[in-house]
Amino acid sequence: MKRINILRLLGAGLIALVFTSCSNRVFPVEKLEMNYNSRMTSISDREIKSSIPIFYKEADVPGEYEILSVNRYSPWFAIPLIYPVDRQIERKFLENAARTTYKQGGDGIVVMAGGFYKVFVLKDKSKGNVDIPKSTNIISDMTIANVFAQGKVSTMERSVRNRYIDSFKDEIASNIKYAKTQQDLDIIKNKVSIFEQYNKSLKKPDSDIEDDIASFRKKIKKAEEKLSKKAK
Repeated sequence: MKRINILRLLGAGLIALVFTSCSNRVFPVEKLEMNYNSRMTSISDREIKSSIPIFYKEADVPGEYEILSVNRYSPWFAIPLIYPVDRQIERKFLENAARTTYKQGGDGIVVMAGGFYKVFVLKDKSKGNVDIPKSTNIISDMTIANVFAQGKVSTMERSVRNRYIDSFKDEIASNIKYAKTQQDLDIIKNKVSIFEQYNKSLKKPDSDIEDDIASFRKKIKKAEEKLSKKAK
């Protein structure tokens, strides 16, 4: 009987594993680009960014072009739950794609799906010129925060509102991860306060948002403690 029970447990575990592996994984464009901009900050990185524009539709590519290669970003090392492939795709996919395309001599990228992309070369090179972007601090970007601060989110349709909420959560979480100064953390605190005011303005505040806000503030506090230790 014990053997049968163990086999049943193993079978149930395998079934659970199969269902887990078949789950759908969404990679929001905003989050991919936020991580990309956060990681590509040096002068050489900015040169790559200016040379390798990223598109999500082939129709958006300027002028005639040829596909140079079809590529897949595959992290060489991953640990399930701790450092999974999906998390690495979310953080490093666009960075790796841009660097690889630059080395191949391509003129740009068309993203096909999370981890998959095409490298193209333009037939008319003059249409691929892009000004070298200035080094910007994405933490200081208040675009989404201002939409919340102006009270626009609460009047949106539910699906659009949910996208804004998810994007704002992702932005704050990413900002905390890349914060390097107290000024950065002060800007993030302001974003968290804006998020909190939005939630309080609802007829029934969202408990999930309240939990997220509490979590953000704990992480900010830890980040401040680290900065304080470094200063000492």
